[in-house]
Amino acid sequence: SNQCQLCDANCATCSGSAVHCDSCSPGSLLFSDTNRCEINSECPQGYFPINNAQECKLCNSECLACESSSNHCIICDLTSTLNILHENTCISSCPDAYELVAENMRCVEKCPTGYTNSEQSGEQSCAEICGDGLHMGSLPCDDGNLRNGDGCSSDCEEEEGFTCEIGTVESPSICIELVKPTITK
Repeated sequence: SNQCQLCDANCATCSGSAVHCDSCSPGSLLFSDTNRCEINSECPQGYFPINNAQECKLCNSECLACESSSNHCIICDLTSTLNILHENTCISSCPDAYELVAENMRCVEKCPTGYTNSEQSGEQSCAEICGDGLHMGSLPCDDGNLRNGDGCSSDCEEEEGFTCEIGTVESPSICIELVKPTITK
């Protein structure tokens, strides 16, 4: 019996059944995996917007969140075995030349000796390690410790009243206290 029926209240148009939406009423979003319309202002986690943000498409099962396509992950599902993000893909371990940053479960390029991964403004970069005794060139001094009062501070800055020999990639900075001569009569 080919009879017309009303679409679900959230559907603007439907086909096959009242809840199989082809388009949604204003204020509702079409979920392409179920062909249902739901009242939402934006796609929930696990979906990304398409068609001028009128439709929500499901992310890959490994992605907790994605953008622009179901394979373009921005957060991986930590309960999955593919829980590490590398180049917008969820994988089980970082490739050779990369290391895991456990705080955000992302692979970043390994830094050379004397450097560590540092995040500034959301970007990963290699920063010289302070206190390891290796002077790579970007710190004023590095005496191999993080103590203040020995000429090279805990921030690897030369301290007032000292002069420091810079050091090399193989040896620490050596700091000498500048002492004013005393005059005796």
